[in-house]
This record gives sequence, C-alpha cells and structure tokens, in this order.
Amino acid sequence: MRTRGHRSEALRIAIRSKRGRERTGAVDALLGIDLGTTGCKAAVCSVKGEVLGTGYIEYPLISPRPEIVEQDANLWWSLTRQVVKQAIADSWPRSIDDRAARKEWGWQPGYDLDRMTADMLEKLGQRYAEGKL
Repeated sequence: MRTRGHRSEALRIAIRSKRGRERTGAVDALLGIDLGTTGCKAAVCSVKGEVLGTGYIEYPLISPRPEIVEQDANLWWSLTRQVVKQAIADSWPRSIDDRAARKEWGWQPGYDLDRMTADMLEKLGQRYAEGKL
C-alpha cells in the first residue's frame, strides 16, 4: 500500500516503551482508578493486561474527634486527576524512532530539548502571571 507516494512503512513509528518492548502505532488502553482509605492509584493497561503506566498519591485521614474518620471529596477529586495524569505520562514511550520519516520525507522535528524547555517555561510563566497556577 502506498500513501501519497511514500511507502507505508514510513507512516509507522516504532515506539519503545519504558519496559524496552517495541510497539508500532496507536495503542488501545484502559484506565483504572482506585480510591483507597489512605491513597489514590491509577493504572493505564493495554487491552492484554500489560501495565503501561501508574500513578499513586497518599492522602491523610481526617479525624475531628476520637473514633470518627472523614475524607475530603474535593481532595479525592484533585488527587485523582493528578494520579491519572501521572499514569498517562508514565505510559508514554521513552523514545520514538523517526528514522523512516526523516529518510522518506526529509522530516525534521520542530523542537529540540532546549527549544521545548524554553517554550514550556514561557507558557508556565504566562499561566502563573494569569493566576492559573
């Protein structure tokens, strides 16, 4: 199969996971969330059950008086969002092999590490100035 005059192999990007296995293309995944008594966990798993990424944060029990324990639902929600983000980020590939795209199409990345870091710091500075951080 040819796509716009290029071999289809160039469309596939080999992805090496943090566990050293190579994957190609998009990955179907499931997200699991566990709100426990003292912590919140999230895991991203492949449809075959392989854990691709995880996140975990502990939170305190609130004890207003003896034998009474409460939890803060707003804290649960906030921490759930954080562990989900961490699990997703942990599931991202460690490296992407773009050699075929460079060779076939002459593709070049728009960002290197220095440019990406400068862009991130600029955007974070703007969000901080707007009171969004």
